[in-house]
Amino acid sequence: MSRVPVASRRGFLKLGLFASAAAVCLATIQKLGPAPGRYEGLLGAERPRLLSRKAFATLTLFTMDVVGAAPGAVTVQQTRTAARIDLELSIVGGKLAADIRAALALLEHGPLLDGELARYSTLPAAQRTAYLRRLQTGSNVTLRSVYNGLRFLAMFFYYSDDNTWPRLGYRGPWVPEKVFAGGNRIANLDARA
Repeated sequence: MSRVPVASRRGFLKLGLFASAAAVCLATIQKLGPAPGRYEGLLGAERPRLLSRKAFATLTLFTMDVVGAAPGAVTVQQTRTAARIDLELSIVGGKLAADIRAALALLEHGPLLDGELARYSTLPAAQRTAYLRRLQTGSNVTLRSVYNGLRFLAMFFYYSDDNTWPRLGYRGPWVPEKVFAGGNRIANLDARA
């Protein structure tokens, strides 16, 4: 007859601690690991040209957070801000495109470095705002540069769309617009598909 060993109190505590740690690790891996469809909701109907789906979704969410949603204002989805940035990067390419991809990866995974157990795209809106504020005002020059560079792109491409001008009181240029094939206007997005 075999005897079943009885766990000591210390053994039981070690087993419980190990099981708890394993459960936390598994939950973290599931939350942070690649998940099919994680970014699809942020893409909408847009299909990135140069950026990965993940980078494009991060850029879309960042532009929404930085530009904001003032009542009655044109949205970044209506101005297709992220798609126009992606189009410009696909035209320019090179080091600039590589730097923007790296900046978006740092933005997406930065909360992990900041002590959060989530990516930027999975944080609630209030936590994303607080995180962006820390990037903007923090002492880390690299993170401040990432924030300022991406913010410049978001604002430039949002406000360069003529749909945003009436709210600002700007009636547009006095000379007719010259649309050229290499431009990043909304009209060029579908033409270059």
